[in-house]
Amino acid sequence: MQEGWNYLALTVNPNNSLTASGLLSQAQANGVICKSIATFSGGQWAYYPAASNDYPLESYKGYFMQCLNSGEIKITGRVRAYDFSKIGLTSTGWYSISLPLSTTMTAQNFCDEAKAKFSGTTVEIDRWINGGWDGHVCGLPF
Repeated sequence: MQEGWNYLALTVNPNNSLTASGLLSQAQANGVICKSIATFSGGQWAYYPAASNDYPLESYKGYFMQCLNSGEIKITGRVRAYDFSKIGLTSTGWYSISLPLSTTMTAQNFCDEAKAKFSGTTVEIDRWINGGWDGHVCGLPF
């Protein structure tokens, strides 16, 4: 984690169930002070702690953590295989998702698979890298 907002993607199925509050506590135990964790769900942001209650962290969703200092947080578990059906695309709109590390998956590959398996139209895939958004518009060359 770096100081500021970090995008967190669980690339493993954690050995133990993990909640937003549990991850903040685990970070603090490792010397990383984080103020909040957020995910985009149901068309709105869910922040913890804030107006929303604690929630479980799921391995196919993505999360933002706001940290006051940098450091490492280790989440152990079984490496998960890629399974498009678990991502949970159910309607149009924005999704915060997590994909396992891959040497073959590209943004365009994901666009193509989403188009083939989801009744909606995937327009854009974005990733958070080096503190900012890096986007790919489906169907256009890089």
